[in-house]
Amino acid sequence: MKTLKTLVLLVALITGSQLVQAKDNTCSCIEVLSIKRDIFYFKSTEDFTGATIEVYSFGKLIFTDTLVHRKTLIDFYFEKPGEYTIKIIKGSKVEEFNYLKHSPSPYPDSETEHHVQIG
Repeated sequence: MKTLKTLVLLVALITGSQLVQAKDNTCSCIEVLSIKRDIFYFKSTEDFTGATIEVYSFGKLIFTDTLVHRKTLIDFYFEKPGEYTIKIIKGSKVEEFNYLKHSPSPYPDSETEHHVQIG
């Protein structure tokens, strides 16, 4: 009986250590600070610096850049109204956000191409 308890305890400890070592692909590394005035403004953790920022429109990649600051904004001022997907990727960690732009650009010719800016 004592051997059985020891065996069960050993299996539980090994299983627990395996769960702790498992990679977590999701994290809360990004905090959205504001989504006003055609701006998506966020703050990242320090270890997320160097991540890749990707912006999609209707499933098509329209913009990519590297995250170089902890506080970053993505400017959609010159983009046409619609839904955009923002992915911030660092290794196996992926943060994904949806951004809905309501207001049209005051420059009608700017809506023919994509002009996302990052700052």
